[in-house]
Amino acid sequence: YFKDRPLETIKLKDLEDFLFWVVEKYKIYTTVKRIKQNLVRAYAKAVKHDLIAYNVAREIDNLPTMPIKNFPAITDVALVDDYAKVIAQLYDNKEDIILSSAIKLLPHLFARPSELRSMKWKDIDFGRAFWTYEMTKVNHERRVPLSPQVMLILRELYKHTGDLEYCFPAITQTGYINKAHLSQTVKRCGIDTDVQSLHGFRASATTFLHEVLKMKDDWIELQLGHKLGNDTKIAYKRTLFLNERIDMMNKWSNYLDDLRTNIMDIRIVKARR
Repeated sequence: YFKDRPLETIKLKDLEDFLFWVVEKYKIYTTVKRIKQNLVRAYAKAVKHDLIAYNVAREIDNLPTMPIKNFPAITDVALVDDYAKVIAQLYDNKEDIILSSAIKLLPHLFARPSELRSMKWKDIDFGRAFWTYEMTKVNHERRVPLSPQVMLILRELYKHTGDLEYCFPAITQTGYINKAHLSQTVKRCGIDTDVQSLHGFRASATTFLHEVLKMKDDWIELQLGHKLGNDTKIAYKRTLFLNERIDMMNKWSNYLDDLRTNIMDIRIVKARR
């Protein structure tokens, strides 16, 4: 890249431009960090041998970063009919009780798929309708209010797997269903995961809760398990806005039921015609 340029003529911006060129040409976002480390070592050796006076490579801080890839999700309220069809397809499945329950809960709880898959019966409070568990990304406890619709699904599932540790058991290394189980089940329902992904149910819920049901951002962020504000002591407080979130989750499940019912009514009308 630098051909025959003397080392002392290669400035900081030249090095940073080189790293961006590497990424653009080879798409190696992780490797470019090691290339920077090699540059620092090379310049350190040059300083040691009095070829240059200063290790300018140490000042490299403008590294290319991998673009954030959003999970596919329906996040346009104008496409509410498309989202309604997705909800209806999740319910209109021919899976066993374990997989059927899991995919039905995806939109209602909008938890991270990994957290939903590893749900344990000991974490479900049937009396007060809560799911309390340790979040996987941060060391904080999360409390999720469970709507009557969710409780109905869980009570039925309990008849089949209640004597086991996990709500969604499977013969896997972890003892519960894996990501492939969920994604393949969703695909068998006829849902295009390039349009509505497993993780995308979180984004869809955010959109419709905010723009349609007019819920407050703080309630939604807490329910997503996101940190709220800069104060770590209250950022993940599980009881923060709890009554408001209970009401929000109940209204959200009712909204999903309405969407699904509308699709079913349309199908009935078409069938009669």
